[in-house]
Order: sequence, then structure tokens, then C-alpha cells
Amino acid sequence: MKVPNMNKLNLNLARAAAAPSAGVWSVPVRANIRRVRLPAPAPSLRVPATRENRERLRALRDAESLAWTLSSPTAVLRAEVQNTLAGQRTESWVFTAVGMIAGVTLILAAASALDFVSNWRYFVSLVQSFLG
Repeated sequence: MKVPNMNKLNLNLARAAAAPSAGVWSVPVRANIRRVRLPAPAPSLRVPATRENRERLRALRDAESLAWTLSSPTAVLRAEVQNTLAGQRTESWVFTAVGMIAGVTLILAAASALDFVSNWRYFVSLVQSFLG
């Protein structure tokens, strides 16, 4: 089988694309996407509970639960969340105090503005006395 010259092939494609009667052309492309495969979990060791090994299994379960509660990521995360929440409680009290001070300041400013408006005629008479 004879392989076509690439320059001649490119020239033919360019002519076909530039022709007024040429429609839309496309080149078929196949994407090769690899699928991610999850590793299979390790098989678990199952020991049947019998009268002979019941105490041994109970000791193993207690040791495992102790190991999980002391060094598990969830225990570490739980302790970290508690420490963060303690800091946030302090911050929330500070922000509440600042918000209350700002609210009282706004109320006093509004009362002062209303007082100024109610005594406007005294201000006008003071300005008139200065102007003559």
C-alpha cells in the first residue's frame, strides 16, 4: 500500500476547505481516556466467636477501640474542632460587644440629630445674630 505524500494531502485538504461548495468537514478523533481503578481492599481476618476464644476476642475489641479513640483521625479532628470552637466563642463575645457599642452609638446619634432638628430655630437665630 502506498502512503500518500503529506504535503500533497495537506494541499488537497486546504483546497477542499477553501472550495465554495465545501461543507463543514471534520476529522474523526478518538480520545484515549484511562479509567482510574480503585485498589481492592485487603481481605479481613475473621475469627469465629466460640467459648474458647471469647475472652481473647473481647480483649482484642477493647484494645482496638482504645487505639481508635486515642489516635484516630476522627479523635484528633474532634479535638481540633473543639479548640477552634472555643476560640470562636471568645471572638463571638468580642464581636457582640462591639456590635452593641455600635448600636448604642447609632441610637445616641439619632437622638442627637432629632434634638438638633427640634431646636433648629435656636440655631437659625444664633446664625442670624452673628450675621447681623
